[in-house]
Amino acid sequence: MPIPPVTGLVAEFYARVAALAARRFDGDIDRGVIYGMLWGVALSRPAREGAISIHSAAFALGRPFETVRRHVAALVAAGLCQRTRHGIAIAPGHRADPVVDRSLSQLNNIFVAFMAGGVASGAFPAPARHPAGVARRPFRRDDGARLAIDLMLAIADCHRPFVPDVVDLAIVAAVMEANARGWAGAADGAGPRAADGGPAAFDGAHAVRVATVARALGIGHATARRRAAGLAGPGGPLLRLRQGMVISPAWLAMIGSAAAGEGRHATLTLLLTRVAAAGFPFDAPASAYAALPAPRLAPVPAAAPVNIPEPASG
Repeated sequence: MPIPPVTGLVAEFYARVAALAARRFDGDIDRGVIYGMLWGVALSRPAREGAISIHSAAFALGRPFETVRRHVAALVAAGLCQRTRHGIAIAPGHRADPVVDRSLSQLNNIFVAFMAGGVASGAFPAPARHPAGVARRPFRRDDGARLAIDLMLAIADCHRPFVPDVVDLAIVAAVMEANARGWAGAADGAGPRAADGGPAAFDGAHAVRVATVARALGIGHATARRRAAGLAGPGGPLLRLRQGMVISPAWLAMIGSAAAGEGRHATLTLLLTRVAAAGFPFDAPASAYAALPAPRLAPVPAAAPVNIPEPASG
């Protein structure tokens, strides 16, 4: 495989979270990421008002202040968050919204799948055994949702020097995930090596079409096509082949270098420490999945009465 197991897990995780954000906001991943950050603050401070200033949010996201301000204004207008004296916060009572409840469960489950994959591959070593006689803190659904949001933001931050835009990063992640699935599904279980005998590389057999990426992420085809074209430029992360898009071997080598990987390794180590502190069941990851509430359905309008004429008297 041209990518390490952790890299593949990160790509799959980010693509799934981005798709969840896009579905929630009609293809607007940017707005979904900002909304997710607000929920991350709320879940981190459940006992008090969880608010963040627009300046702090823009700095943390690496986004222009005006861009964040515009998205926040739209979220406030939609009743999804509110302005407080401490900054922007999730609107009161919003946790009871069935759509939010389902989204938090989905976030938790995406994170649990990420952890389960890492544990199964040996990439995420289990922490030291819990002391005997000391009750382990139960891992809750909201813990998983909060950690999913933290991981999403950390991935965006670590990759900002290479792919600054969160939508572009989602496209790169989706292409990488599709390439990896194509590789795993190859008939011989392996892919080709570079012409010079170097490391294995993705080729046309593992490529994915832009239309498939757009559908997977829930964004417009024209948007995906335009952004993918920019990402396939000189030195970019994507290569355009006749069969579709693949991740550039040169770009993979660059982000896999020791200097580039040092920060990502430190971030992952810190995350695993926090996951263990939250009581994640490393010995049985599947037990942390949350049951998904049924999706809220739009009410069915009552049928208009049908007037049947009386039979003509004869």
